[in-house]
Amino acid sequence: MLSSVLLATDGSPAAKAATAFVRDLASAIPSLAVTVLNVQTIPHPFTVDYMPPDSYGRLEEESREILREAADILAEATVGVETLSVQGDPATEIIKAAKGHDLVVVGSRGLNPMGQIFLGSVSDRVARFAPSAVTVIHA
Repeated sequence: MLSSVLLATDGSPAAKAATAFVRDLASAIPSLAVTVLNVQTIPHPFTVDYMPPDSYGRLEEESREILREAADILAEATVGVETLSVQGDPATEIIKAAKGHDLVVVGSRGLNPMGQIFLGSVSDRVARFAPSAVTVIHA
């Protein structure tokens, strides 16, 4: 029986579909604890000098908004919602956060199509290397 789920979201349409999936799952399992994770991608060191001074503040605000939207949707079905915002490589951070969760839920496509071309999709890397079961939701 599932007791905890990690939902990774970037606010993309696929991530919103994943949020709806977790909401429905939590409706069926009232004791389900849900952690909602948003990973802020750290800019490449060579581009940091070219970023506007308020860029990090905007990234943090965007992360809070994404987490709030997901938590509001999940609140309809469960009381056990925790939010977590971290910085780093999305796949790496999701895999690290997956420890201790029975299931990881991710959307199939995120907001960074160029990253998929060069690095492969985040959902693919999470499905391959996460220490728990992974469900990939297609939008």
